[in-house]
Amino acid sequence: MNILPVGARTGAFPAHQKNVQEYIYVDKGRLQVILGGSDTFILNSGDSFYFEANIEHEFINHGEEICRYFLVIDPHRQFSDN
Repeated sequence: MNILPVGARTGAFPAHQKNVQEYIYVDKGRLQVILGGSDTFILNSGDSFYFEANIEHEFINHGEEICRYFLVIDPHRQFSDN
């Protein structure tokens, strides 16, 4: 579980290798996801989100309370022959 205080940002995470996926579930608050420096998505409590993580990505607490979210990084396709 990850917690971001009001107005906090993670800073930009570098791109993962090809075929790495990330899954997000927002348990509480509001989370802004920025992909590739420009594509922006707003997630609210109860929302989930998936993206191919081979681009730079950043998370920002875009709400008025703490943001609590779960993040799963799935590299399994990176190692498959498909």
